[in-house]
Amino acid sequence: MKIKLFVGTVIIAIAVFVFAVSNTFSQSQPKHYTVKLYSGNNVVATWNALDWGYADGQTLVFTVGEQNYPTRVRINGTFSVEEVK
Repeated sequence: MKIKLFVGTVIIAIAVFVFAVSNTFSQSQPKHYTVKLYSGNNVVATWNALDWGYADGQTLVFTVGEQNYPTRVRINGTFSVEEVK
C-alpha cells in the first residue's frame, strides 16, 4: 500500500512539474511582428521584426534578425505592423 501511495505521489509531482515548465516556457516566448512598407497601394518591403520598436511620426525603428545578432531597421513613410500569432 505504501509503495502505491509513493508511486502515485511521484507521478502527480512529475505531472505538476511538466505542466509548470511548459506553461512558463509558453509565456516567455517573445512576440514577433510583420512590418510592411507601402508606396501608394503597393507593398515595397516586408520584414519579420523581433519587436514592435518605436514610432516617431512617420518613422519606425524596429529589430530584425536573430535574437543573438539583432539588426536595427529604420523606415520612413506609410507602414503597417501586424502581430504574428
